[in-house]
Amino acid sequence: MRQEQDGGEGSTNNQAARDIVVHNHYGVTEERFQDLAKRLEDQALELWTRNAPRLVDEAKQTYDARAMKIAVEVIKRVIAKDPELLEVFAEPRAQIALLQIQEAYGEIPDDDLGATLAKLVTELISEPAGGRRELVLRRAIGCARVLTPRMIRLLGAIYWLNHRTYARAYYLNQVIDGLEADLSTYYGEIPTSSVDLDYLGTTEAGTYYGELGPQIYQRLHTQYANLMYEPFDKADLPPVVRDSAEADSILGLLPDEHEPDGPRKLRIQPDAAAELLNNDVQTQFESAKWDDWKKELRAFIAERSIDQREFRERIASRKPGLANLLDQIESTAAQGFELSVVGMMVAQQEISGRSPEAAAHIDSYFDEAVEPA
Repeated sequence: MRQEQDGGEGSTNNQAARDIVVHNHYGVTEERFQDLAKRLEDQALELWTRNAPRLVDEAKQTYDARAMKIAVEVIKRVIAKDPELLEVFAEPRAQIALLQIQEAYGEIPDDDLGATLAKLVTELISEPAGGRRELVLRRAIGCARVLTPRMIRLLGAIYWLNHRTYARAYYLNQVIDGLEADLSTYYGEIPTSSVDLDYLGTTEAGTYYGELGPQIYQRLHTQYANLMYEPFDKADLPPVVRDSAEADSILGLLPDEHEPDGPRKLRIQPDAAAELLNNDVQTQFESAKWDDWKKELRAFIAERSIDQREFRERIASRKPGLANLLDQIESTAAQGFELSVVGMMVAQQEISGRSPEAAAHIDSYFDEAVEPA
């Protein structure tokens, strides 16, 4: 069988069933192509040879300047804390910690990251070598240096949401205003992709469970269930509740939010609400055995309470910035990130500039266990 092919001038004809190796670079011959490639390679090598010393020198100067800047920042903080702590820099552990943050800041000169790293080193040299807190600080330095500033800020925001409570709030708006005051500095400053959370979960900062736990609005709605209804008058209660002395014992009077000088209103006292308004499986099972007044009071409160959708709308209406932040946390399932002790230590340094009180709360966590003698 005869095979024929026709091709135009400058083209290459290949036939099947034959071992053919033909290079046709758009009309450029193989010999010409190899010559051009060699010339480009020689030019690139010549360019690098001429510029490499300058580039290396510039990179070294830039790195040295950044390393010096972060070292000076640490020294300033140490002197402010206790000038005698400068002697600790004679110890290898202090030099190693300083070198770690110099390397990190030398590569990425972000001032927020640098401030967190400087705080961690300052805290480290303030601790006795080998103590629990000192060991955690060592790991926290290694962890923080591989995080972005937004990730570090997220750790702070998560700590706020998980540990900050507004026990003195009488009204839901007070909680919303409190969240705004505590979290507003994080608006637009945390990751917006769950990929960042996936990455965080690979570090020592903590464990990422994603959407396995309750969503942020659901958790807040449950946490402040006793504030999801408007305070009421005794006359509003069902008769069986109104006539119960036991019900009277768990109801507290408070000023009307809208008319502070007017008649006082009733709300369930916090300790009693923790049981009465709990919707977990065990409470639902046990509620079948409750007295009638208690069942009626629970149903009365449930009917008056706003649901999660209304709660979400209340936040969006009152504090749009807070709603945007909570929406970001929900979209990335950031509430499903559980801080480790290392993550808590990084979060503490991020929080310390915002709230010394909150930072001290983390300190108390590390001091709860008694150090061995």
